[in-house]
Amino acid sequence: SAGFSHTCGVTIDATVACWGDNDGGRATAPPDSGITQVSAGYFHTCGVTDDARAVCWGDNGFGRATPPAGLDFETVSAGWRHTCGVTTEGVAICWGSNDYGRASPPRDAAFAAVSAGYNHSCGITADRRAVCWGSNDYGRASPPDGVRFTELSASRFRTCGITLDGGVVCWGSDGDGAASPPDKQPFT
Repeated sequence: SAGFSHTCGVTIDATVACWGDNDGGRATAPPDSGITQVSAGYFHTCGVTDDARAVCWGDNGFGRATPPAGLDFETVSAGWRHTCGVTTEGVAICWGSNDYGRASPPRDAAFAAVSAGYNHSCGITADRRAVCWGSNDYGRASPPDGVRFTELSASRFRTCGITLDGGVVCWGSDGDGAASPPDKQPFT
């Protein structure tokens, strides 16, 4: 997972390796934590342990590195000033700054995945639709209707996703062509 100025991954032997800028401890994973999934954000990093706990480290400004206690998580996504996760019950939960509503996912859908961006967040519902919340500047929180996704990634000015047929669809700012995927498809 590539963050703002650091990168982390889970090794084959189930340990977390991080490198790059360690300001605030964002690249220093807790030892022997049993983390099976990791997400590097802007100034913090979060992961899910083998017993379904969300853990975070690094800068805790806005409470972005303090996951809610007592919940079991499938996955987490560290963003700019917030973090989102999907519980084992399919509920999207976010914590940290809620400016622009970026940490207020809809409660009327079951989620399979989430991606915390800069001032917005997006998720894939159980029926594979993309749903976004937060700032919609540049249209970054307005996914296309009728498209089903397997993966999504929300960034600062745009969101991209892989469709069920392996295509890539992006929405939001197309500065430098960043929302115009190549014709080389399908992707996995």
